[in-house]
Parts: sequence; structure tokens; C-alpha cells
Amino acid sequence: MNIAAVLKSNLLADLAVETYWQSGVRRPERLTPTWPLDLGRLAEVTVHWPAQYEWHYSAQWFDPLIAGFKRYVRVEKTHIPQVPKIIITRFLYQGRIYPVVIDQSDYLDSIDEEWARKSLLYFKMHYAVGGYGSANIVPGGFVPHSGSVYRYLPYLRKICKDRTYKYDVYSRFSLEFAGGIRQRIHKIISAQDFQYGGGASLVRYSRFLREVAQSKICIDVPGNADVCCRLIDYLAVGTCIIGLKPRTVFHTPMVDREHIAFVKPDLSDLASLCNYYLEHSEEREQMAQNGRQFFDKYLHRDQIAAYYLSKFLEKVT
Repeated sequence: MNIAAVLKSNLLADLAVETYWQSGVRRPERLTPTWPLDLGRLAEVTVHWPAQYEWHYSAQWFDPLIAGFKRYVRVEKTHIPQVPKIIITRFLYQGRIYPVVIDQSDYLDSIDEEWARKSLLYFKMHYAVGGYGSANIVPGGFVPHSGSVYRYLPYLRKICKDRTYKYDVYSRFSLEFAGGIRQRIHKIISAQDFQYGGGASLVRYSRFLREVAQSKICIDVPGNADVCCRLIDYLAVGTCIIGLKPRTVFHTPMVDREHIAFVKPDLSDLASLCNYYLEHSEEREQMAQNGRQFFDKYLHRDQIAAYYLSKFLEKVT
């Protein structure tokens, strides 16, 4: 079978799986908010969301947050002029309008100073460990690669629970971003005596997620930024993760050896860490479970929305 035929066969198989997953889940899981919310005050909040983003790719990452916000408040899409690297929203409360910004820039030292001054809250997704010296610039959490993951999660987590592993160690990433470090990681892992899955070629998102669910260990790698959507996908599915420690933090920090195992900056212990967690299955499965719980408590779209609204209500008290 030639390459074109294989690709066509894989696509048809992926589409069949996606159709089955999408038809089987009628309602997404609704999580209890980790952050306390005053329902009476929330009834007075309306979120105006931009009808169009400055960068059209933002839709696949940030449109899912609309569903999170709609759990708690009224959301209206409207025309809001946008600028590069940030998403400008408006929160309405008791007759007043408050600009609220989500900074999606890949670079931790990139802040839109004008909008940082003008906004009530400035949620920085790649939030530097040391902060920014401004009370209204706060960690913004992070998002999966696509909102479709929420429809797929019940099936992906069942695969994890069944532990029908196909790979010992998995890492799939292109070399377009952070090529040097990614090549080094690929070279180290592929040289080991692992059942290795992944590589530098990309596959359809649903296939990538299935491969993650079938892997004992997944390797996280940086992109343009220290953190990319791949890490959130790993946490959502619930797999044991090994990766470099980022220079950024979420609104609730991940803990080394609890949610993820951080390797040394020079990658000298990458292979040994993989071997350790392959040999210690109970610790591996516990860390996978902890990571999944971390996603459900802090990074699920419902929780990101609850966190943003909680911070907003704190500011307008």
C-alpha cells in the first residue's frame, strides 16, 4: 500500500472514530467550580465576547471558553476591536463596563502595556514565575488544542482506565518550533529500548489523543513558548508526563513528581526518568491520576471561566 493510500485509510478511520465519539456524548461533564462563586452577583454579570479575533486561529483555543462562561453568566458575542497577541473582552456589572484582557502571546516577557493599564484584569497565559509587578496582571491558565477534546474525554479516559497500552514512551511533535531541543529529546528517546510511539510527523487530533491514551508515559516539549497545548491535552486525557520545567506558572502551580516529572535542563536524566516510571507502575499511574484531577480542578474550561469570574468579582467588590 502506498503512502497516499495509507493516509486516506487513516483519515477514514479517524473520521469514523470521531463520528462515534461525537454521537455518543449528549451532554459534556459539568464540574463543581473550584473557586467559590456568588450566584446572586453573577446574575448581574454579562460577558461581551469578541465576534471576531485579530488572529483567526485563536477561535479553536478560546471559543471553548464561551461554553465555560455560559455555565455561570450571560455571554454575548459582539464587535470589539482587537489588537495583536491579546483578546479584549468586556465584563458588564451593575451598569458599568470593565475591559478584561486575555494575553495569548507565546512570550512571557510580552505585555501590552497600554491594555494592561486600561483593563481591570489582564490574564496572562504564559505568566512568568516572578510576575509583573502589577496587581491586575494575573496568571491566565492555559487551554487544550481544541474544544473537541471535551467531547472525546469520556472515551479517551476509558482507554486509559483499561490500560491497553500500545507504547511505553510517546512524543509526537513537529520540528518547526523549538527544533533544537525537540531533536535532542527525539534522539534520546529513540535511542532507548522502549516501545516508542510518535515522532516528527503530525496526525489528526483525534488520533494523537488516542495515541496519548495508549501510552504509559508522554514527553512534554516546549514550542515557541515553554508551555504549549500538548501539555494540557496530556493532563486532560490523564497520562504520566515527563518534561522540562517551564519558566511560567498556571494560576495553580503544578508540583514536581505529583502532577508531572520535571527533567534537568540539560536532559541528562530524561532516559533514566522514563525507565524509573516504566518500572514503578504504581507511581506512574498515581501521577497520571493526579494530572487528570489537576485538569478537572483548574484547567477545564468550566474551571478557567469560574476562576476568571471569581477574580473579576474580587476586583469589583
